[in-house]
Amino acid sequence: MEKKSISIIYGSQMGTGEKIAKKLAQEAQKNGFYAEVLPMNSAKIEKLAQIDRLLVVTSTYGDGEFPDNGHYFWKKIEQSSEKLGNLYYAVLALGDREYPNFCRAGKLIDEKLSALGAKQILARTEIDGDSRKISAEWINKVLIEAEKITSCGVKSLTDGEIAIREEKYSATKPFMAKLKNRIRLSGAGSSKEIIHLDVDVTGMEEEYRAGDILNIKARNSSLAVERICQAAKISVESDVQFDGKTQKIGDLLAEKFEIRTPSKEFFDYIAEHTEDGNFLRLQSKPKSEAWKKYIYGKETADFIREFADIPFSVEKFLAVLPELKFRAYSISSSGLVSSNTVSLTVGRVIYEIDGEKKYGVASNWLAEIENGAEIPVFFFHNPNFKIPENPDKTAIMVGAGTGIAPFRAFLQEREARGDTGKNWLFFGDRNREYDFIYQEELENWQKNAVLNHLELAFSRDQAEKIYVQDKLQACAREIFSELENGAVFYICGDASKMAKDVEAAVLSIIAEYGQMEREKAAEYLEKLKNEKRFLRDVY
Repeated sequence: MEKKSISIIYGSQMGTGEKIAKKLAQEAQKNGFYAEVLPMNSAKIEKLAQIDRLLVVTSTYGDGEFPDNGHYFWKKIEQSSEKLGNLYYAVLALGDREYPNFCRAGKLIDEKLSALGAKQILARTEIDGDSRKISAEWINKVLIEAEKITSCGVKSLTDGEIAIREEKYSATKPFMAKLKNRIRLSGAGSSKEIIHLDVDVTGMEEEYRAGDILNIKARNSSLAVERICQAAKISVESDVQFDGKTQKIGDLLAEKFEIRTPSKEFFDYIAEHTEDGNFLRLQSKPKSEAWKKYIYGKETADFIREFADIPFSVEKFLAVLPELKFRAYSISSSGLVSSNTVSLTVGRVIYEIDGEKKYGVASNWLAEIENGAEIPVFFFHNPNFKIPENPDKTAIMVGAGTGIAPFRAFLQEREARGDTGKNWLFFGDRNREYDFIYQEELENWQKNAVLNHLELAFSRDQAEKIYVQDKLQACAREIFSELENGAVFYICGDASKMAKDVEAAVLSIIAEYGQMEREKAAEYLEKLKNEKRFLRDVY
């Protein structure tokens, strides 16, 4: 009897979607399926009509975008009109409710497949963050339902099965690294604090390369725990049953729960117990600018104080708090240069709302722990953000602030490999005197001809602000020439503003110096993305 087949495709920027998809494939194989698993962009659109079952796991990148390894797939299927009446499918959509276009990529895939006549195995499931419990339940349920579908034989979206690689370390089994060193990079007069950290991963026995990500599990500060307990009128010493044992609520909140950013479940609980018309009106439209303005910068404790008349039992309190997530940091060193040490470049998050200082979770934890302190970590090996495979090709790198992190690693790695391709770096921040991080290293790379072109944009050193995208325009002709000769273009930084402005600048450069209409320039840029020559690491 021929095995039933399942094709699994994933869109993943930071690794969560990829891990879930590979776990899904493993479970499918255990249940007797022939399973293939591959990134969306590797799937052949024309073969969708030939397969029986398609399972889609996709994150949404930034504010509503497809991940880089799913962008091309979406463009192709969006334009498709081929009927898929014999296809059964299910979508697991991953997202972050802090963004207004929550799970947009998964929604678009679901709606398009349905419009083409495909039938749902299960209704679309949406996950906020890395919820292992929900994804495990979905895997179990979707495989049970997929088994009921009559198979037409073993079919594939590719020309063969894609190997599944088991990760040695993960969110469920992190490696315990140690802080080796910490240095403040930004000057004392800077309006922000940027720190460099060296993390000792001796014994991890896992290689990393420039462009990879280090995921870190931080702890909530004692101040943050005290604030939320005081607001909820709960003692930090209160005992609670959790995971089958008695634990202190203060310890649980420090180690297990996301207590800074309010969850959708938390807001839903408030809505169920309040008659505040203004809140209910705003909360009913979570994508509105008014709602975003209302919740901006506020923490869970702020809303507990605002709605002090709403009772919170300890059990209910924990039920509406999401799991504390790993934080992803672009690595700012190359494994070819320091295999047992991973460097990070971290901006410390501190701001003020209504006279009260607010602190980011991981950045402040990393800024305060002592050398030798243990840090739970695991790598995400990022295939979508690597130095050019061809050592002769130019790398054009654009980063602002801590967005320089992976490009420091790129320069280390290209120097270590002896690459002959040129390296361009566009770096920007607020003030040259205080915010020119890694200045000495960059200038030494210039002297040694490792860094061939350095453009700096310090926005507040003159009356009219200058940004990295402005510097791109000043070098527009040369940039287009390099792209024509096979250069790879990289962006690292803020997704909501900087990355969009840089992409718009590149599109404008292509249109002007390629002498193209806007539509043709957009096709040219899309081709760069598909060829992995326009790559982003944005957040």
